[in-house]
Amino acid sequence: PVTVQYGGRTYVPHNYNNRYHGMVTMKQALALSLNTATVRFCQRTGFAGLASFVNQAGFSRRAHPYPSLCLGTLDVSPLELASVYTLFLNQGVIRPATPFAAAAAGRVTPGRPVQLVSAGAAFIVLDMMREAVERGTAANIRRLGIILPLAGKTGTARDGWFVGLTGNLAVCCWTGYDDNQEF
Repeated sequence: PVTVQYGGRTYVPHNYNNRYHGMVTMKQALALSLNTATVRFCQRTGFAGLASFVNQAGFSRRAHPYPSLCLGTLDVSPLELASVYTLFLNQGVIRPATPFAAAAAGRVTPGRPVQLVSAGAAFIVLDMMREAVERGTAANIRRLGIILPLAGKTGTARDGWFVGLTGNLAVCCWTGYDDNQEF
């Protein structure tokens, strides 16, 4: 467990089912969505730096240096999220995503690519996300018979989402309520 003091407030994230695993690698933390390990990592690297980094990604909303930001609490659209995840397929370069219907109809206006991280950093995180599919929170994909080489990340809050990556395709699936009520 971890407790973060910031701006006169206290933030206490929890892991799913309040299960804690002791010392883990960042690969294990990402694959199993271990919130406390992720918050500890962000605490060491700095919440202000994280907010600055997230704001370079081109989201329509501005990130603020709150501890919960490292768990993905910035409200963004599935299309925005899929766009940012393209950096893991493109050696650190974000290629703006296109809604499937627009792409299928040939109405694609590519946006400006943005180099957000190094090719090496993108590769390392992509490898970590492969573990989420093979043995982590996205392992149900394999039980459904999907055998493509695949990387991904799951997330929950008041909703549920998954971003999957394979080849040159990034897909974001979201389920929840538009008015932010609990799912």
